[in-house]
Amino acid sequence: SLTMRLKRQDGRFGIKLDSTNSVVETDEGSVARRVGMASGDTVLACNGLPVEVELSKVVRGMAVIELQVRVDENESDPKPGESAALACSRLRATALNAC
Repeated sequence: SLTMRLKRQDGRFGIKLDSTNSVVETDEGSVARRVGMASGDTVLACNGLPVEVELSKVVRGMAVIELQVRVDENESDPKPGESAALACSRLRATALNAC
């Protein structure tokens, strides 16, 4: 899993989740998209606490959140010539440096 820090933009965090906290889509131009969050990823925790209800109920009134996300395996596949460990490092660096 990866940790991703997101800021609220125009009242939103830029992600649409289903009732199981799996990402359905990300808004174009959002921090969520810039950090590489994509359809199929699943939010596991918010600000260090497990998410046991819909995330929208947890983040009310927050301007910045830090999410622990299980990345969809298809999105984290290595690029040609890249090891799995390097692919994970690339995604983690992108996630933590986007904000």
